[in-house]
Amino acid sequence: MQIDDLTTESESLIKNRDGILENHSQRFQSYIEKKNIPKAFEEFRELFLLVAGLSGSLYVVNDFASDYMRKLDQMVVVLENSLEKSVNSSDKSYQSLSFSLEVSIIYLRYLELLVDKDDQVKRRQYLEQIELLKQQVLQNENSLNPEEALELQLILDFFKIGLPVSDSGFNTGYYQIRKDYVNAYYEYVQSKPAVFDKTSISNLCSNIGGILLEDQLEVGKEILEFGLELAQESQSPALLTRSLTMLGHYYRLKGQLDVALDNYQQSVRQENVPHLLFAYPIRHIGEILQTHGELDKARLYYEKSLKLFELVSNDLGVARTLQYIGNIHYLQAGFDEALDYYGESLQILKRHNYQRMIVDVLYSHIKVYLERSELELAQKIVNEIQKHQQERDHKGIDQVYRLSQALVYKMSRRRVKKARAQELLEQIVNEGILNHEHTIVAMQHLCELLVDEMRTEPAEEIFVEANLLVNRLLAIGQEQELYQVQIQALILQSQFDMVQGKFDETLVKLSEADVMCKERNLPQLTEYVLQFRERYLKEFSKWQSIVHDNETIQDRLANEEIQEYIKLTLAAVQEEKQQTETLLQTVLPVEIIPHLKDNTTEVYAERFERVSIIFADIVGFTSLSTKLAPHDMVMLLNEIFTKFDTLLAKYDVEKIRTIGDNYMAVVGAPRRNQTPSKMMAKFALEVSLYLRNNVDKLQGVKFRIGVNTGEVVGGVVGTDRYHFDVWGDAVNVAARMESHGIPDKIQVTEQVYNDLRDEFIFEERGFIEIKGKEPVKTWFLLGERT
Repeated sequence: MQIDDLTTESESLIKNRDGILENHSQRFQSYIEKKNIPKAFEEFRELFLLVAGLSGSLYVVNDFASDYMRKLDQMVVVLENSLEKSVNSSDKSYQSLSFSLEVSIIYLRYLELLVDKDDQVKRRQYLEQIELLKQQVLQNENSLNPEEALELQLILDFFKIGLPVSDSGFNTGYYQIRKDYVNAYYEYVQSKPAVFDKTSISNLCSNIGGILLEDQLEVGKEILEFGLELAQESQSPALLTRSLTMLGHYYRLKGQLDVALDNYQQSVRQENVPHLLFAYPIRHIGEILQTHGELDKARLYYEKSLKLFELVSNDLGVARTLQYIGNIHYLQAGFDEALDYYGESLQILKRHNYQRMIVDVLYSHIKVYLERSELELAQKIVNEIQKHQQERDHKGIDQVYRLSQALVYKMSRRRVKKARAQELLEQIVNEGILNHEHTIVAMQHLCELLVDEMRTEPAEEIFVEANLLVNRLLAIGQEQELYQVQIQALILQSQFDMVQGKFDETLVKLSEADVMCKERNLPQLTEYVLQFRERYLKEFSKWQSIVHDNETIQDRLANEEIQEYIKLTLAAVQEEKQQTETLLQTVLPVEIIPHLKDNTTEVYAERFERVSIIFADIVGFTSLSTKLAPHDMVMLLNEIFTKFDTLLAKYDVEKIRTIGDNYMAVVGAPRRNQTPSKMMAKFALEVSLYLRNNVDKLQGVKFRIGVNTGEVVGGVVGTDRYHFDVWGDAVNVAARMESHGIPDKIQVTEQVYNDLRDEFIFEERGFIEIKGKEPVKTWFLLGERT
């Protein structure tokens, strides 16, 4: 179903609420007349789940859900009377049914109190009802299974402990849950109990697991997974939608975006679920599209999600989505528009006093103020976040506060504040991930501080630390297709090169970043690239000025001694020129050097019709780089890639580049080759054999390898430091073969398979999805036929 259809269907649901209620009522009444109480209860539960979902995952009960709740109250009365009159009322199954009904009633009152939290009469009645039901459970322990009695106690304790306190509203999240209760519930989940009321427990898992994602990710995940199991057993599409959405949130926070996206997409594929319930997963899909740089598409998803939230007056859903639309404007340098959206979001959130979301929106404000160099306003917002941090013992809020303060201190001219900023950023980078996006931001800004430090103190250890950190960033960006992160990493690498006087390499990386910015419509980052390009031009101009000043001195020297000195210098220059040409042969294909010598003002570029491209990448490089010391990491990469290099001449392979842990090479350019696929296949198989035979020596690293063959354009970039590179769709597809591959496998395209199927052994993988293309059929290269 298309996203437009979701909104249309949801609008229809709003308009036809009376018809939906009538259908449920008729089926319910039919079962009652037939004295089929279990079936009538199922009908009640189906409507009940709809209410819970339309209440915005229990954030707020809106007018639409209230209409349904009135109908549920009527059903409750009928069910209670029917259970009392039932001849089977002494049966254990009917007693369980009776308790489940009472739990559902309390759940309804709970939803009401989320809105009317200051209604002390309702609150007292609600708590009395819980205590009464708890006593009934104790009195009927003999007629209930022990597991069932424990289950009921946990549910009832949750509704008692989880009720918002009237004087603080949502100050500690939308539930006030004591740690002892969470620990007890976690032990219950770990025991994998036989669950009787799967609907209630699954809902409870989504509630508690979702809260724990804010500061206890792994515990939250275990509880959410248990809830998903129960949702699958109960065959409830509404529960499945909610469980999959919450698990997707876990994977997004961990940075496993492909898994998160799969969960969200499964959520919106559930059948027989009102599409109003899809507002959350649709918004989360937009978040992932945003991280991939697809801003226009992300905004489309945000706007559809916003419309769904607005249809049922879900204020907090509306507030969060407004913030995300503001983020799109921020990334596109529309700072005034971003602040408008953030302000509207904050206004809604402050009405509900939901601190965690308030802090997130305040952090968004800070980013805008820092872009405008409005440090006083930014610090004022940091101080406001600090107040929330002091009021709540919450890891997530504490991390946002430290990150915000670090970003403001980083902009200061005072060394002591910059040092404090570096300390805070290092804390966030090195601690366990609470929010993957915050960790990446901390890494980016820490790299920038290290670049500044290199300018004043160019120590080798600082360079190694900074280089390793930026390579980690680039690896994260490439592994997860986070184009904004890749661009930031290229900008940082260009700064490293500039500090070291590598002006050509600086220009190459800035050009790559600029192209990617324009492809992804990221004007804010484009502005960054322009700023660094201007800085590059100033630095380069200074360097040229120094060279020119040295040259003018020679004009004033006319005596014979100086002339002799010049002769000696010219001889030295000639010798250096010869050494340079020798060095050039080590960094460029020998076929290109004569062209560059004869055509110093022309750009070398050529089309190559048949080229085979390979990409090889270490699996889990990001986590590996955190375990190894910088020196050990560099030595490991050097050992692996040196072995790769020794095989180049054997198979007529031309190395293009290494970036971090990624190795790229080609056959067929600039030297044309009649059998590029065959030569590359032999190279890939020998590389793979080397890696398998040296697992222990190489720290157990695994590689993904991807190969494709097709047409490319090759050329030389740079003016002083030359670099041969290739471009084209065939290169992009080869990169996708690697990134969508499987560890220790060589994945190839249909073109490679067709070239080599008579000479090599393959295993068909099937069709895979790759970005920007129809599904592509791929194979694994296993070996050469004997």
